[in-house]
Amino acid sequence: LDEPTLGLDPDASNRMTELIQELSREKGITVLFSSHHLHQVQKISDRVGIMIKGKMVALGPIEQLAREKLGVDTERYTLEELYMKYFQEG
Repeated sequence: LDEPTLGLDPDASNRMTELIQELSREKGITVLFSSHHLHQVQKISDRVGIMIKGKMVALGPIEQLAREKLGVDTERYTLEELYMKYFQEG
């Protein structure tokens, strides 16, 4: 899915997010999507790929990437902070 919530009103965006979570967590279906809305990606995903200038620079569970790149062992970070760290370095 490419930007699955783009252009949706808040209610439809929430329903799309819930549908993706249901497919993934309850039905065991892998859902691959791209988005610039990193807060939604963090809410929905357990694994992410981070692309900078068209190249995949990181791939894995969000918590693992945060530990490796930010030195954070809790959820006191945002995916945007993690992305910006990769962006600044590369």
